[in-house]
Amino acid sequence: MAIDRTRIFGITSILVGVLFIAVAVIELIFRFDVFRLFQLGAGVTFIVIGWTNRTKSIEQLRTLELEHGVGAGIQKRR
Repeated sequence: MAIDRTRIFGITSILVGVLFIAVAVIELIFRFDVFRLFQLGAGVTFIVIGWTNRTKSIEQLRTLELEHGVGAGIQKRR
């Protein structure tokens, strides 16, 4: 169950990061503000955290499959 939560958190974090970046870029087009640069940085941070968690989830599945045989990761997730 922890693998599913990790993967969901990773994907959600990536989506939030993309949303932050999109809003910041749109607002930067209309007016330049230092806060928008921080918002861009926050978006990149969210994407990096999400990608790391998503990758960690995939590695956990591979470890389960190596320890218990092919398909064990899928069975463990259910």
